[in-house]
Amino acid sequence: MMLMNVFDMGFGESILLKSDNTSLLVDCGSKTKRNVEFQVSSIRSNINKQGSINFMLTHFHEDHFNCFESLVQGKRQYQADVLYIPWINFNKGEVILFDIAVYLYLLYAKQDTDVSFLLKNQIYFILECVKADGFVYALKRNDCFEFSGRDMEVLWPKKIELIEALNHRQNKVQQITREILDTLFPTKKKQDDFNSLKDDIESMLKAFYGLFEEKDNKIVIQLNETNRKKLEDWYIRQDELLNEIDIKREDILKDKKEDAQKWRKQLKEIFNDDINACSIVFRDKQKSNSSEYNLLMTGDITKRVIEKYLYDSDFKNKRYKYMKCPHHGTCTHYTVCLPRCAHFIISNGPYKGYHAISDQYFCHLCVRGIRYCTSAYCEIIQSGRSCREHNSDSCFHGSLSITIPEL
Repeated sequence: MMLMNVFDMGFGESILLKSDNTSLLVDCGSKTKRNVEFQVSSIRSNINKQGSINFMLTHFHEDHFNCFESLVQGKRQYQADVLYIPWINFNKGEVILFDIAVYLYLLYAKQDTDVSFLLKNQIYFILECVKADGFVYALKRNDCFEFSGRDMEVLWPKKIELIEALNHRQNKVQQITREILDTLFPTKKKQDDFNSLKDDIESMLKAFYGLFEEKDNKIVIQLNETNRKKLEDWYIRQDELLNEIDIKREDILKDKKEDAQKWRKQLKEIFNDDINACSIVFRDKQKSNSSEYNLLMTGDITKRVIEKYLYDSDFKNKRYKYMKCPHHGTCTHYTVCLPRCAHFIISNGPYKGYHAISDQYFCHLCVRGIRYCTSAYCEIIQSGRSCREHNSDSCFHGSLSITIPEL
């Protein structure tokens, strides 16, 4: 038997899966930081400290990672034995994501949390959140990890398709970055200096990702003393390189505020979508060819990935008892290509517009499926319908506990 705790992080996410001897905390972050201290305390009280503690960061957005540090700060007993992160290879398809990050870092007068995390702070995150001699696994499609005696199978990200998924707007990115270079660095020498600095930043990231080794078909780092020292040195060096960009920014953006705002908006939209497209998607693995599954966890996976890469192979003609809805159940990530589901889990806060819960979930397959959501403001749904329609206890404050039995 597995117990799921869903915590009310406002617009954010933190879901704890646990059994008698294992805890797996899937994400721990909040955009609103509403009641976060209370929620972090609640997460600690629900983690089984006597067994193995595992963390999973499904993707690199602050509403999924920015509360992990509070969870472990000053309380080493809550550090992870194992941390799972999404696999991002440093090849031609994915490297454009790091290019965008460097340009965004240049353009933001105040550091963007997500950009800084990808470029530098994920190294600090690993050092803070994982125990000495613990392990960091970079998960990709067809990987399996064990939880509570069950195999969980990873459906996404996938090596080959991820390159295409992140690369489909490469021409647009190249056009924007060319304009940035020509405007902010008008001479060849200035452009060469910036490109050299950008290459140094990406070389440090390449060294970091190069520390992962393939063992038993899994990509892993063990945080032994040698590897910890390497990570500490790389973090310091990356910080120095990014400080050089901070110095450049003060000079070159003084008279280019409108241009910078335009470029930020264009690149940030692509960056956010690409980060979401790297989300870990996993489910419990079946021992037979059954089309029935207990659990589907989707992170913030995008409609494009679902429709183009996951629907035919993993969602079509499949049925899940519990599905964590993509991207907090918002309309931007809803698709009719989501699978049949008996219970919808939505982690959302009191938002309207872009962040609002999509009423399309009421028209989805299994119309009478039960909705559980962390929002106590269901009247914000566009049609006025509420998650309480088929389940009076669906909206909650604090944490919701769900028991997930074996199939």
